[in-house]
Parts: sequence; C-alpha cells; structure tokens
Amino acid sequence: MDKIIIEGASFQARVGVSEQERRRQQEIIVSLQALVDIRDAGKHDDLDATVSYVEIHELAARIISAKAYRLIETIAEEVAAAILQSFAAVAGVVVRVAKPAALGDRGVRLTAVEITRMKHE
Repeated sequence: MDKIIIEGASFQARVGVSEQERRRQQEIIVSLQALVDIRDAGKHDDLDATVSYVEIHELAARIISAKAYRLIETIAEEVAAAILQSFAAVAGVVVRVAKPAALGDRGVRLTAVEITRMKHE
C-alpha cells in the first residue's frame, strides 16, 4: 500500500495528567502515514486522485487545538479516527504523537505513542 507521510509536524496542545499541566500549551510532535492508493495520481499528475497532505495537516491541527487532553494516546486516537472518517481514499493510518518535554527533566529526549488503525477494523 502506498503512503502519504507527514513527519514531525509541531503543534501546541494542552495535554497532561494534572490540571496544572493542561493549563499551558506544550509542544507535541505528530507524524503520520495515511495508507492510500496513489497510482492514478502519480500516473496522471492529478491532485484529485490523491489525498491532500495539507488537508490532513489542517485536520490534525483542528483536532489538537479543539480541547485539552490528559493523554497523548487520546490525541492519537482522535486524529486517526478523524482521518479515516474524513478521507474516503484512506484505508488506514499510522499516527505517532510525541511529547518532548514529558521526561525532559530526566534526560529523555522524547516520549511518544504510535498507533495503527485501519478503516474496516
């Protein structure tokens, strides 16, 4: 299966287990792979035969900014579900959500979750 890949998109989100942590914006980094058959788009140089990575990015941004989250797992699930619902051509999606500051005080560069969801699961 072909993939449309967005790697390392930085967003500001209200995310954290404690209410205090959710009061302030924190950077999260989202990477995703949308599983899409893009053969016709490539053969015919046709934007209408693919899924716009701009639209995928804008959808993720809307989801992430819509509310405060306790878990990056929830962000990943909601972004994946929205992509699968919004784009008929997307058969599956891999979403990785990283929170760089989560364990920064312990010398950890990055913590993340990654999920894979298919349209017909």
